[in-house]
Amino acid sequence: MSHLFSPFTLRNLTLENRVVVLPMCQYICNGDGQMHDWHLMHLGQLAMGGAGLVFTEATHVSEVGRIIPRCAGLWNDTQEAAMKRVVNFCKAHGVAKTAIQLAHAGRKASCTPRTTVLGRLSDRWRSGSAPLTGWRAAPPSSIPLLTVSTVIVHTIPHLTSGLGYSLALAGVLFGAMTGFQLLGQFVGGSLGDRFNKRLLCVGCMIAHGVGLYLLTYADSLLMVGGFAMLHGIAWASGDRSWSPSGQITLAPNPSAPSRASPQ
Repeated sequence: MSHLFSPFTLRNLTLENRVVVLPMCQYICNGDGQMHDWHLMHLGQLAMGGAGLVFTEATHVSEVGRIIPRCAGLWNDTQEAAMKRVVNFCKAHGVAKTAIQLAHAGRKASCTPRTTVLGRLSDRWRSGSAPLTGWRAAPPSSIPLLTVSTVIVHTIPHLTSGLGYSLALAGVLFGAMTGFQLLGQFVGGSLGDRFNKRLLCVGCMIAHGVGLYLLTYADSLLMVGGFAMLHGIAWASGDRSWSPSGQITLAPNPSAPSRASPQ
């Protein structure tokens, strides 16, 4: 028990003790994911309570990654300013260090909040929010089509809100990506019969990475178009590189003698 209240140092961070307050979702932000006076009171009292480290609630990195519309977010400058106000208060008056839990709800996203006492109480601070309606979630999946769907869900808001393109232009870009996917179906099927499948998969993964890099740092339509081309061809080529002829070649021959060692 003595170690619980002794200081703990991790690189250049030193905690007064080893008591940690874990993230506690409040589901009480306004509709744009901004923290307000409730969080100032809630996290402020925890910071002054004597713990060594206090986590904020799960803070979502994307609008489509929220559990409900009133989860905390950190994908725009307004949310950053609202959270900075709360964190500065905790640092000025508390003894605990402040940490953040970055989150993405995945398949748990787009839920309808329950009508609770906490929900009614939060309306006192609610300064306006988006309608409490569902949106298309972006969960992880091993199914290629759903993976591409996830990229689309996140990319369209990035093109429209982040880069300032129109929704129509974003639709044209994804139409082009669909065309490159069709091209990749032919290219991948042809290459899959001639080259090592593992090397093709590695090449497709590299192309995916380069495409996402172009999209992340895109400052021109040409870079966004490069993402659409690389992502479309790489996904379809990787899906087609394992062809039926390859399965027949590697399938065991039932008429061949068994290699099993005698008992």
